[in-house]
Amino acid sequence: MRVLLDAVRRSAAVQLFRRTRLLPVGKERAVPRFVVLLLAAVVAAPACAQAVDPALTSARWSVVEIAGAPAAHGETLQFAGAKVSGRGACNRFTGSARQAGPTLEIGELASTRMFCQGKMDAEQRYFEALRVVRSYTLTAGILSLAAADGRTVVVLGR
Repeated sequence: MRVLLDAVRRSAAVQLFRRTRLLPVGKERAVPRFVVLLLAAVVAAPACAQAVDPALTSARWSVVEIAGAPAAHGETLQFAGAKVSGRGACNRFTGSARQAGPTLEIGELASTRMFCQGKMDAEQRYFEALRVVRSYTLTAGILSLAAADGRTVVVLGR
């Protein structure tokens, strides 16, 4: 079976190469089009990923307050490049983050799906607060995340 799969892969690669148009590079050389596109994607990839402020990525943030109420379940938030991850009241989560100047937007979150008695409402409040974040301020080691209307929805410390 493995020999058959290897033969199919080689055949597909040969067909791909045969069907690829060549782009002129000089008078006597030509480069397959997919190689040019692959190189362009590799070069452009770092520019597409918008990393967040290094001041945000330098710490693992502990949630102090969610929507005006104290956080009591050890919720965290961590930024890495254009990604965000952390722990809710019960589950771990990950997602994307975009930052430009004072604006910050956290994309859709994916989380584990454990059930923790008595913590699920707090976790839902935290995830909802992260969903509406549109700006941030960082003052003396305190990170405040605010909604579009300016109200602070999450307060974090280092």
